[in-house]
Amino acid sequence: RRFAQLFGYGEAYSVFCHADLPAHELLQRRATTPDGATEWRDSPLLLAARRGGVALLDGIHRLPRGTFAGAVGPLCVERSLLSLPDGSRLVSAAQWEALLAAGLTEGELAAKGVQRVHPAFRIVATAEPPAGEGEGEAAAAAAGWLSDELLPLFAWVSLSPPEEAELLQMLQMHTCPPKALPPLRALLRYRAAVLSASSAEPSLR
Repeated sequence: RRFAQLFGYGEAYSVFCHADLPAHELLQRRATTPDGATEWRDSPLLLAARRGGVALLDGIHRLPRGTFAGAVGPLCVERSLLSLPDGSRLVSAAQWEALLAAGLTEGELAAKGVQRVHPAFRIVATAEPPAGEGEGEAAAAAAGWLSDELLPLFAWVSLSPPEEAELLQMLQMHTCPPKALPPLRALLRYRAAVLSASSAEPSLR
């Protein structure tokens, strides 16, 4: 969200990724209308693409292997999606201008279900580092989500885990009252203990 503010984006659209998230729900999902019918509704990712916002994808490492690259890869690379679950299409800004230059009007394109990906649209994704080390099939399986399909889709930035003092400083920046510091320090110590235990016992992750 801070990135969005610094670059003048009015709104950030958050998507929490989990292991049971179907590929189509990264784009659209079925929802019930007040009269009991169902319809396709845009996900936060798709709303960002249409409106020119920043989509924040939290935890893409949790998605099943291939889900993100298959569903969102064209949107990252080509800035377009040829087909959405509701039958509509998203095209890049260049493709949109080419269609207009060919004589089609915006109204005609809208009637055909064709819309433009906003040129200002951006995706910021977070993920935990792969757990696997070494070589061989076991290490490849442990690496899991970080596949050859996914690597070209982003400019990757590696961040070291924050120390307890850094976390405390970040929390204090959000108007943390002094009386809350002792319980915050206790929570941070508990967090460190949980992380240490989960690194030693994979079933706790």
